[in-house]
Amino acid sequence: MSAKYRLNALLAHIDDDSKLIVGRVPYEDDKKLEELRSRYGQTHLIKRGRDGVSVVANGAQGEVVGERLVFDIGARPDLAKGLLKEWLARSLIAKGLRIRTGRVLEYVSERPESNILNDALNEGLHFPSGVGRRVAADFDVRRILGSSGKMRLVVCIDVRTRVTLDDPLPVLIAIGVNPVGRYVQREIDTPWGCRRRLAGRVREVVGDRLVLDDRDEGLEELLIADAWLEPRQENFDHVVKAVAGLSAPDLLKRLRVCVAERVGGSKRLKLATEWVTVLRKLPPEVAQGARVKFDSTLLRADSDRFPRFDVYEKPQLVFDPGRTKVSAWNQGGLDKYGPYNYERFAPRRLHIAVICQQSREGDVEKFVQKLLDGIRGSKYAENGLMRRYHLDQPFKRVFASRSPTALHYRDAVGRAIEDATSRDQKWDLALVQTDDAMHDLRGDDNPYLVTKVLFLAQQVPTQAFEWESIRPGVPVDVTINNVGIACYAKVNGVPWLLPVHQAITHELVVGLGSYEAQGSRFGARQRYVGVATVFSSDGRYMLESRTPATPAKEYFNALLEALERVIGEVRRQDAWSENDPVRLVFHVFKDFNKVEIRAVKALIERLGLPHARFAFIHVAEMHPYLLFDPDQEGVGRELKGEAAAPRGLRLTLAWDEALICLKGPKEVRKWTDGIPKPLLLKLHPDSTFKDISTLARQVFDFSCLSWRSLLPSPLPITVLYADLVAQKLLQFREVTGWSPEHILGPIGRSRWFL
Repeated sequence: MSAKYRLNALLAHIDDDSKLIVGRVPYEDDKKLEELRSRYGQTHLIKRGRDGVSVVANGAQGEVVGERLVFDIGARPDLAKGLLKEWLARSLIAKGLRIRTGRVLEYVSERPESNILNDALNEGLHFPSGVGRRVAADFDVRRILGSSGKMRLVVCIDVRTRVTLDDPLPVLIAIGVNPVGRYVQREIDTPWGCRRRLAGRVREVVGDRLVLDDRDEGLEELLIADAWLEPRQENFDHVVKAVAGLSAPDLLKRLRVCVAERVGGSKRLKLATEWVTVLRKLPPEVAQGARVKFDSTLLRADSDRFPRFDVYEKPQLVFDPGRTKVSAWNQGGLDKYGPYNYERFAPRRLHIAVICQQSREGDVEKFVQKLLDGIRGSKYAENGLMRRYHLDQPFKRVFASRSPTALHYRDAVGRAIEDATSRDQKWDLALVQTDDAMHDLRGDDNPYLVTKVLFLAQQVPTQAFEWESIRPGVPVDVTINNVGIACYAKVNGVPWLLPVHQAITHELVVGLGSYEAQGSRFGARQRYVGVATVFSSDGRYMLESRTPATPAKEYFNALLEALERVIGEVRRQDAWSENDPVRLVFHVFKDFNKVEIRAVKALIERLGLPHARFAFIHVAEMHPYLLFDPDQEGVGRELKGEAAAPRGLRLTLAWDEALICLKGPKEVRKWTDGIPKPLLLKLHPDSTFKDISTLARQVFDFSCLSWRSLLPSPLPITVLYADLVAQKLLQFREVTGWSPEHILGPIGRSRWFL
């Protein structure tokens, strides 16, 4: 185990006895709060809390607003955290750095050598100076628990790159950029200076004006001279294509390499470490005489201030009901023992429809044969679907689409359904060849969505594979493995299960995931919430696969209904009694509020489970933390995952927070992908089960239960499956003929959404 793990956090020391004069005013409403920030935001910290609004002057002689109170700064860690963040912003701006304040502090370097786009340019190709991919840094202030047991302030430092489009729109139009269909910004005055804010999407250009359609309230038009293209990756790519033309794909590919060379792997850690020297040289007075002192280096595992950590081993997967056949390697276990339920699986001879484009029919047939029979001599895919999952040779038939359009895919599906009807034989599975470009199509224009909806109406699961992944010359071993396991799961196969580590009698784990449709940036957005449940039974984790999804505003009632149904069914199946200990764990894409938690507890009490304990966990992907292993030189021929922490590394940041790495060097796809980010697990204070290390271990184990791929999942299946359900059901709403009733039958109990 490496003693050199690094966390991108710099310890900040402020004397707990430092006195702080605080003004307190009652909270009335958000409008009054905004007025306070507008009036005093330049000179005071404004922080709303349970007992009102605290107003803290930066200087000792600053105006006291409201009731005057005096605290030791150590007694108000919330204010210490806010004051340190505001001090950091002021100090960096005073050095002349370009800092954007918000949830985190964002810095973008303006030095010419920081524009990595210049490193990727061929001779003779030039861009306006404001267009770039620049070295940037993010700063955030958090509190973490050291191994000594004390909560300490830290500044999290992350160095990466940001897209910049800092030239006014007329400059970009002059080099051939068409703004129609793109979002633009305008400048507005704020108490913190002039800032750019999203204005809207350009519908058309009329003279010297932009006509906007998805726009800020009251803003129908905007002068071209007053507009900036929004600095997003898709807009940056659009500008590159306008300038580079046909050479744009090669330029963007070179740029990815240059970015990885400048800020990837160990270089990212080195650049973050260089900021330590900068912060240590800043004037140390934070507020009212309180001074900050920083450590000399980022937190490292061989320091007694580093949080407690562990590296989890792979769980022993279960491949038979008797739990005698186990393996930590899913592919090895399948090839040695066969899938968990193969002895009871039926039918062994599947009827498979293949939908593909007419021009690619021959190559698709070759791929399907490899999928079924495997590839002789292959290290990873010698066993195909038939041998690995103990199935007989299937009945299969190809139905070709005359073109890649949804109309002709619909026609091919119609012929497949008619064929099955004429033989009085239902299809067990449909394999669908798609193209990468189909991801950008919606509703009735998307051949895959149309195909999936039509087959779901017939209670037939579908499995897609992209042409780009199977075309001649491309290795298909990994594709065969991943498509194979998803196919087996979709026809109600159970490849393997997880053992239950703890001795608790009954456990139910509920995952909530969400998906937001891309549409208006200003109006109400469509968001669906999915629910997935897993329960422990006879020492194994089982998936309860009827996973509902519902519009976000209605999700909680759907959750309570699903919870009541699942508990009732599992209770009968496992013969729960009211005196049995029960643990309910919720993996949620957001923070549960107190009203929701009270409603869950009330339901459990009504169901007669007086000994139930609860854990409400926010599984967060957005946070400021990164973990490094400087000893990791990378794996494979590409040396991908250089300096990446190992999969399974867990850091306990506080009694209610932990980091868990679900991607390590082996799970990084390409060397240019850089350092994978861990998940942050946040335990709600109203939880009655508070063992964050046990809960983190469970999240890690559930990432090994995904049947979407033979590779481990970057999310626990509780959240991953719920996300997929929400995504699919929201996308289906735009397909003509879709009805939620399509998944009310047996298909609803399968993993149709994988």
